[in-house]
Amino acid sequence: MNEHIEASDSSEVTAAARSKSNFNPGRFAAQTLERGRRTHKDDQTEANTEDKTADKTQEKTEGEIEDDLKRRIEDDKTNPIGEKLSNLVVLASGIIIPILIPALFVAVSHKRLVLLLLSRPLETLATIALCLAIPMTNLKLHRAICKNNFVFGIKPGIAAGLAIGTALSITAACLVGSSLSANNEALKYAQDSLILGNMWLISLLYLASAFTTLHLVLVIRKTKELDSARRRILAYLLMGASAAAAVLIGGELPTLVSHYYERQALSTNTKTSAPALSFLRKANCERQLRLLCADNRSAGFAGLLLPLKPIEAERLYFILEGKPFVIENKSEKSNLAPIETSYLNQTYYMNAEQLKNFAIGTKTPGLTLARSTINGNLHPDSLSATLVWTMVFQNDGPAPTSSRAELSLPDGAAVTGAKLWQDGEAIEGTFLASRNHTSQQFSYEGGVSELGRGKYLLQSPTLSPDSQVKMQVTMVMPMELEQLESAQIRLPQIVDSNFSLEGEHNLELLSDNTFENSYQAFTSGQREDGVKFLSGALTTEQVESSPLSILCKRHPVTNLASCKDIGVFKNYFRSSIPATQEQAADKARYGLSLIRQIEQTTANAPGRVVVVVDGSVETSKYLDQIKESLKHIPSGIPVSVLVASNDDQTISKPEDLKVALGKLDNVNFTGGQENLKTLVKAAEFAGHTKEGVVLWLHGRQPAFHKQIYIISPFAYKPALYEFAYDPAEAVDREYFKNHSELSTFTTVTRSGDQVADLGRFFRRWQAGRKEYSVVAKIGYSPLAQESPTPEAVQKEAKALMARSLSTQLIESSNRNPAATAALAARSGIVSLDSTILFDTSERQSLRTNLPSLAGATNGTLSPQGEEAIVISGVNTAGTVRVNNLANLEALINLIANFCEVTFVIVGGVSLLNAATIKSATTKLLGMMTLDRPGLVVAGTTLIIVGLAIPGVLNFLVASARDAALFN
Repeated sequence: MNEHIEASDSSEVTAAARSKSNFNPGRFAAQTLERGRRTHKDDQTEANTEDKTADKTQEKTEGEIEDDLKRRIEDDKTNPIGEKLSNLVVLASGIIIPILIPALFVAVSHKRLVLLLLSRPLETLATIALCLAIPMTNLKLHRAICKNNFVFGIKPGIAAGLAIGTALSITAACLVGSSLSANNEALKYAQDSLILGNMWLISLLYLASAFTTLHLVLVIRKTKELDSARRRILAYLLMGASAAAAVLIGGELPTLVSHYYERQALSTNTKTSAPALSFLRKANCERQLRLLCADNRSAGFAGLLLPLKPIEAERLYFILEGKPFVIENKSEKSNLAPIETSYLNQTYYMNAEQLKNFAIGTKTPGLTLARSTINGNLHPDSLSATLVWTMVFQNDGPAPTSSRAELSLPDGAAVTGAKLWQDGEAIEGTFLASRNHTSQQFSYEGGVSELGRGKYLLQSPTLSPDSQVKMQVTMVMPMELEQLESAQIRLPQIVDSNFSLEGEHNLELLSDNTFENSYQAFTSGQREDGVKFLSGALTTEQVESSPLSILCKRHPVTNLASCKDIGVFKNYFRSSIPATQEQAADKARYGLSLIRQIEQTTANAPGRVVVVVDGSVETSKYLDQIKESLKHIPSGIPVSVLVASNDDQTISKPEDLKVALGKLDNVNFTGGQENLKTLVKAAEFAGHTKEGVVLWLHGRQPAFHKQIYIISPFAYKPALYEFAYDPAEAVDREYFKNHSELSTFTTVTRSGDQVADLGRFFRRWQAGRKEYSVVAKIGYSPLAQESPTPEAVQKEAKALMARSLSTQLIESSNRNPAATAALAARSGIVSLDSTILFDTSERQSLRTNLPSLAGATNGTLSPQGEEAIVISGVNTAGTVRVNNLANLEALINLIANFCEVTFVIVGGVSLLNAATIKSATTKLLGMMTLDRPGLVVAGTTLIIVGLAIPGVLNFLVASARDAALFN
C-alpha cells in the first residue's frame, strides 16, 4: 500500500526521513520522484476510468445490467470462507457483544446503575462512554478495512487504544471480582446475580473484544512501509490504553480509599479507628454514606473488593454524623393501621427517627396548622386530667392533601376520643380493631392510631385547595407526684408533622386547685365560680420541641378516686375476689372497684452516683447547663462522672465530680458516640454499693446495639435514670435488647428547663426525703362505704386503668390481639390493636348514589370507597365468571412470545447478512435496502426490542391487574 494514503502531504514523511541518522539525499530524491510518478499515474487512471464508466452507463441495456449482477454474485461465491468467518468473528466479539453486555446490564441491574450515577456521576458517565467506545471504534476500523482506507492518524490510534485499555481493564476487574465472589454482598440481590455471578464469562468476552481491536489495528499496521509509521501506531495505542486505565482506575480509587478507611473506622482498636474517623470527617462523606446505608450497591466495584454490610454502614453513619440513619418516606400517604408482624406492630420496634419518616413523610407546601387550643380539666387530688386538643388545618396548596402529625403523650396516657368537623357537620370517631382496618379502610378517612411507646398518628381527611377542617382529640393524662402537696402534668407534644406550625396556639387549663405559674407568658387566677385557671399563648417551640409541664397544688391525701367496675376488668382480675366473700349471704353489698392510691417510702441517700455524659456532638449544645446543674448536687454524696466517647479518652474512667467539672471543657464532643459500653462500666462501678445510682445524660442513640457486654453477676443493681436532651429521643427497650440488667431506665421528669429539671431531680437524693408512687388495682369492698367521686374523675380512672392493663396484655408473651382489641373498644381507648376512624359524609353519600349490581341472584352492589366494591348477598350456588383478565393475559403472552421469536430471528438474519455480504448494500428480507453498518444497528435493535417485549407487556398487565373490577 502506498505511503501517501497515510498522510495528506509529504511533510510528515520528509520530517520522519530527515530525522534519521543515515539520511541519503539521493535515495530521498529517487523516492520522491517515484512517488510523484505513481501519483500522476493513479490520477490519470482514475480519470480514464471515470470517462469509460460514464460512456458505458449511457450505453447499458437491461441485459447488460443483469450480466453485471450475475458477475457480482459469482465474485461473492469465489470469496474465501476464511474471510467471511473472520468478518463474523470481528462483528460478534468486537461489536455485537460489547453492545449486548452493557444493554443487559442496564436491563438487569438498572437500579445499581442509577445508584452509581447518584453516588459518582462523573466517574460513572466516563465509564459508560468508554464502554460504548469499544463497539464504535471496532465498527469504524472494520469499515475502514473493508473500504481499503488505511489512514491511521492520532485520533483513530488513541480511540483504538481507549477501546483496548477499557476492555483489558474490565477484564481485570471482572477476574478480581469473580475471585472475591464469596464475599460479594451484591450477590444476594437476585436481579444482579445474572451479571455478577458470571463475571468470569464477561471477562473472557471483553478479552476477546480487546484482541479483536488489536487484530484490526495490526491489519492496518501491516500496510505501513515505514518503521516510523508502525512505531507511531503502537505509541497511539499505548497512549489510549493508558488513558483508559487511568480514567477507570482513577474513578474507582477515591471510592476504594474511602471504603478502606470506612472499614478501618469500624475497628475495635482505637489506634486504628481514630485516624480513619479523622480522615472521614474531613472528607465529608455523608452523602456517600447515606447511599451506602440505603443500598450497598451504590459502592460499585469498591463494594466488591471491600464489602461493607448495611448494618456496619448505619453504625458508621451514626458515629460520623451523630444521628441514626433512616430512609426518608417520600410518600404522600400514610397508613392509619401500622403494619403488623407476627408479634407486634412494626412501628413498635422503630426508634424516634424511623417513626417520623414512616408515619409522616416530608413537609407539604401550603399545609398549615392555622390555630389550635389545648383545653384541660385537671384533678390534682386524684392525679388525673382530661385534655382536649382542638386543631384547625388549612390547605393553601394547589393540590388536595391530608395533614399528618405524630403526637407524643406521657407514659400511661390514653386517647379516649376524636371528633371531626367537615362542611359544618360534626362526625364522631369510631373505634375499630386495627386488624379489621385493612378491609374497611376505603369506608373511613382520617383518624387516630397508636404507633407504639406513647406515640400516636393523627391524620385528617383529605383537604381540597383553599379549605379548612377542624379536628379534636380527647386524652386522659396521669399527673406525676412531685411531692405530696404538689403534682404536675406534661402537655402533649407534636413530635413531627407534614404541615407548618406557624399559627395561633393557646392553652386554657381549669382546676379546683391552685396553679403554680412559672411562665411569664401565662395568666393564672380564679373565676367567679371559684375554679382556678391558667391561660396563655403557646409558641411553636413549646408545641413541637419543648413540651411544657404545669405544676398544681393538691391536698395531701393518699387515697385517690375509686370507682365501680361495670364488668370491663372483672375477667382480668378474678383473683382479686375472695372466695369466702363471693359465697357470703350479703354478696350484694360487695362489688369490684377500681382503686388508685399513693404509696409512700422513705428515700435513702445514694451510696454512689455515677453520671454518664454522652460524648456526641449534641452534648456540646447543653454543656454549660449540665455543668451548672452538677454544681447543685447535695453535698455529702459521692458523685463520679464518665464521658461515653470512643474518640476522646479525657474522662474515660470514673472521675470525682470536682475534678470532672474542670476537665469537661477539654473533652472533644464530636460525631455520634455509642454509650452502651460506658453504661455497662458505670452500672458495675455504681453496683459496688447497695444504694448506687446511674444518671445518663444523652442525645440521639442508634435503635439497636448488636455488641454484647458482660456485667458482673455479683454487683448490686443500681437505680437507673435517663435524661434525654429531647424527650422524644428517649431510648427504646430495643436498645438494651441484649442487656436486660439495664433495660429499666426511669425517665427524669421534664419541664423544658434543663437546669431546673436536673436540680429538681438531684433534690430527691437528700437523705430522709419522702418518695411517692401511684398504685392502681382492683379491690373487693362494700359498695356503701365507697366515697362519692365526680363522674369525670371516674371516667379518668377507668381510662388510666384500661391503658395500663392494655399495655400489660400487649407486652405479655401470650398476647391475644382479639382480646386486647376488645378490651380497648369496650373501655374506649386507642391502643396498638384499636384505632379511631372517621366515617365521612362523602363516603355515606356514595352508598345511596351508586347503583346496584344487576343480574346477581338476590344480591346488591355496596360501594366501599372510590374503587373498592363489595358484593353482598349474592347467591354463589351457580357459576360466577369474572376472571376475564386471565384469558386476556394468556392471549397477550402468546402475542409477546411470537413477537419475541420473530424479532430475534429477523435481527439474527440482519447480523448474518452484515457479516457475509460483500457489496455495499443489500436488502433485508427483500424489504429494506441497508448497508453493512445499518444491518448491524438494525439487527442489534431488533434483538433488544424482541427480548424486551414480554417484560413490557407483563408490566402493563400487572398494573392493570390491580385495577377495580367494576368501574
